Amino acid sequence: PTIEGTSRIGSPLKASNGTWDNQPTQFQYQWFRCPATVRGEGTDVEACRAIAGANAAQYTPGPEDVQQRVLVRVAATNASGTDASLSLPTDLIQQPSTPPPPPRPRKKPKLSHLTLSRTHFRVGTTLTKAQRGAVLGFSCNMPGQLSLTIEKPARHGGKPRVVGKLAAKIKAGRSKILLSGEIGKRTLTPGPYGVTLRVRAANGAVSKPASLHFSILPG
Repeated sequence: PTIEGTSRIGSPLKASNGTWDNQPTQFQYQWFRCPATVRGEGTDVEACRAIAGANAAQYTPGPEDVQQRVLVRVAATNASGTDASLSLPTDLIQQPSTPPPPPRPRKKPKLSHLTLSRTHFRVGTTLTKAQRGAVLGFSCNMPGQLSLTIEKPARHGGKPRVVGKLAAKIKAGRSKILLSGEIGKRTLTPGPYGVTLRVRAANGAVSKPASLHFSILPG
């Protein structure tokens, strides 16, 4: 007989009957616990002790088997009688392997304290810097890459239309960005707009979006 399986607490071991002459009609099992010094067949197996109740083809080692070995005796029966044979002892029974700790959740950036110096403003080259645009202020709890999306609200319940995107690296804490109403060489036309901010940290985590609304005045 042989034993199949891993010599570890909680990992089932299974007895393989082996090969017998004269066509046995029944097999019976008894598992034994052996000292670590028992390594093979011979008189040293006399130090093994039967495990109470371990009489099935399968045995699952428990805490009492740590640093011990186990073997199984298989008894084969036919019409002529019964004979038995011992398997070799297993390797030393080990403690179950400790699973690695679950990965720590990534810390996410968090946007807060969004403000606009003015929610209605004009855009034009005839205006002074003080008269143009609005200052968008916000706070983030960690540094990262800021993405800012400006959208034109949709009419009749459709999807908003993206009219511009900006990106910048920011530090942790309070930041300010000028919304000039100009994106590259384009100037936003009068009307309502929305601006949405997101921050991606160095660990790949992305903040929840934060949004504000503003309007470009004619003139």
